[in-house]
Amino acid sequence: MDRIKKFNSSRCGLLIAMTAVFIVMFVLNCMTPYLVDDYGYMYSYADGTRVRTISGLIQSMYQHCFKVNGRVVAHTLEQAFLMVPKAVFNLANALMFLFVIYSGYRICNYGKKYNTVLFLATAMLYWVFVPVFGQVTLWQDGSLNYLWALGFLFVFLRPYLALYLGEEGRFFRIPRTWCLQILFLVFAFLFGMYSEITSLTGILLATGFLIAGLLRKKDRKNRLWLPIIIAIAGYLCMILMPAEQMNKAGASSLHDLISVIPKHTEMLRGSLGLLWVMWGALIVLAAVYQLSHQQTVVSIGFALGSIAAHYVLIAAVFQPYRCMCTTSFLLIVACLVLTAGLFDSPAHAICKAAIGALTVCFLFSFVIGVFDIHAVYSRSRERDLSAAEQILQGKQEITLDIIYGSTEYSGVRYLKDLDLENPDTWPNTGMAKYYGVARVIGHDPQNENVE
Repeated sequence: MDRIKKFNSSRCGLLIAMTAVFIVMFVLNCMTPYLVDDYGYMYSYADGTRVRTISGLIQSMYQHCFKVNGRVVAHTLEQAFLMVPKAVFNLANALMFLFVIYSGYRICNYGKKYNTVLFLATAMLYWVFVPVFGQVTLWQDGSLNYLWALGFLFVFLRPYLALYLGEEGRFFRIPRTWCLQILFLVFAFLFGMYSEITSLTGILLATGFLIAGLLRKKDRKNRLWLPIIIAIAGYLCMILMPAEQMNKAGASSLHDLISVIPKHTEMLRGSLGLLWVMWGALIVLAAVYQLSHQQTVVSIGFALGSIAAHYVLIAAVFQPYRCMCTTSFLLIVACLVLTAGLFDSPAHAICKAAIGALTVCFLFSFVIGVFDIHAVYSRSRERDLSAAEQILQGKQEITLDIIYGSTEYSGVRYLKDLDLENPDTWPNTGMAKYYGVARVIGHDPQNENVE
């Protein structure tokens, strides 16, 4: 038992756990093929040709602002990664996932010694509770829009958490030199332009932690107001782009906004109801066992950030479940901040039992999810072989099977893999360009009659 405790609180134990998480995520990324929008983003929105140069990328993203949406930064990354072998993205995405999990862990475990169990609990909670895991974590376009937005959110929050917590080190750090301050201002602008949901949530959280930090220090002047202002400018730049105004506008009146609140509340209850119950129980235990004021404030801050990230959606015309990525992970962090504090209280047995139950749930879903991810990978390989055979036969109109995923852990689940009705529309047109044929006709293998 002493050896286990020593391993859990050692740097070696944490590094082993981080390595294991990275390897697993790299393998899962390698088993996830290009899907849906990935094929379309291989080609320029300016002239339809394959994007292969920086100048071509710039021209494509300029037209993207008028035709698709304002998330130019995220989709610039998407087209840039599609210019290189997919292995490059697989590696980068596994590293980004590791950074997101490590960031959540560091916030929860600030001021304490290493805790490998807490790090693994962060990763397991992400796997179990983040809706449509495959879309937001493995699908290339989805990951760059949602997982990477989370990673950049934690980079943006680091100086504000450092100010409030009064702790500076390798993770919590306030830019001090002029060079770092300028770089952070540039990053703040790009972060503001990154995501309608995550960027706004990050700005709100940073403002809250900055105000809390200044009140605690009884100080009113701080240079950290400037990055928030710059991030707001970036956010306005994104949402005021022509395509964003055209395609993302939803409810247009106060009545419309209010009328969709019940629907969004039901989404929140259905997907994260158990997690909210857990947070409620933990906040009660925190009051009973008198957790530090800072831990409670940080937890409440992330819980409020989770709510804000969810209800930003009421102004959108389309609300896929992948948009709940930020909502769910911020709530996970809110729960684990309290859990980390309760490890040192008489409630430690309850926390250990909860982590034990989480581990069992994770293991079952992990096995099922990995098998599904591999099944989708195998079907995509078969489809590529089928396309190659038809092209060798000289066909310019090829018929390909739709790929289905049986769980939310495969990236294709709930995505429109191919259009069965019209081969001359998205996403068939992008796939036709990829295979170098005139048309791709979708075929649904699930509708075949069984003899």
